[in-house]
Amino acid sequence: MKKLLIVLGMVFLLSGCGEKEIKSLHCTIHSKNVIDGYEVNSTYDAVGEKGYAKTVTTKEETVSDSAETLDLFEETIKTTYKNMNDTYGGYTYTVNRESNKVVADVTIDYSKMNLNKMLEDQPVLDKYIKDGKMLMSGLQKMYEDLGATCESK
Repeated sequence: MKKLLIVLGMVFLLSGCGEKEIKSLHCTIHSKNVIDGYEVNSTYDAVGEKGYAKTVTTKEETVSDSAETLDLFEETIKTTYKNMNDTYGGYTYTVNRESNKVVADVTIDYSKMNLNKMLEDQPVLDKYIKDGKMLMSGLQKMYEDLGATCESK
């Protein structure tokens, strides 16, 4: 019996008391589409508290020699973030056009976002949202599923 308690105690210590609390997250993603002639570089920096995301700051750069491609990205990015903010709140963003690139700087403030509405509209997010809050581990999983490389602290 004593050995069983020792073994169970060791298992508990080695596995921890649950999931590691993520306080900050830095993710990057790079993709290159040689057929359509563009590259996308994105960084995502999330700050959390008690395992939940407070904010995410994103920088997305799309580079192309094609004005038509950049026009499409610029319009799509502006429309997407406007619609997300109008529907769920919490988004502030700027989209700027430079010579051969479109740069979007975005901040998502989860305290101002209606995550319950988002969850209602997109039930697949139920594994990332708990008690009306975005899980830091959920953000990391979502970004990694998109192909990002993430470092958490």
